Amino acid sequence: METISTEERARFLKADHIIAIVADFMELSTKELKSSSRRQYLVDGRSICMYFLREFKNMSFQQIGDIFKRDHATAIHCYRRCLDLMETDKDFRTSVESVRKILLK
Repeated sequence: METISTEERARFLKADHIIAIVADFMELSTKELKSSSRRQYLVDGRSICMYFLREFKNMSFQQIGDIFKRDHATAIHCYRRCLDLMETDKDFRTSVESVRKILLK
């Protein structure tokens, strides 16, 4: 019997589930995350969602942008911003790792 790795299981997560988990962790609604607001806490949450959609689902930036009603360039920017913040902001990195643990339970 084959054992499925944690990372392989992550591919089976639905995009809506990933967004809901991030929203719950950040104490936001999915509607807020998908809104056009540029408030920093919403931008952070949105960036984390886009990061996990890319990492776990291997979605294209166009697909990710479509979910959030944004273009692919915005999705690329959010993904890269998340990577940069994980390297420079300890609190942000801790939040991302906490969400990762919840998603991979």
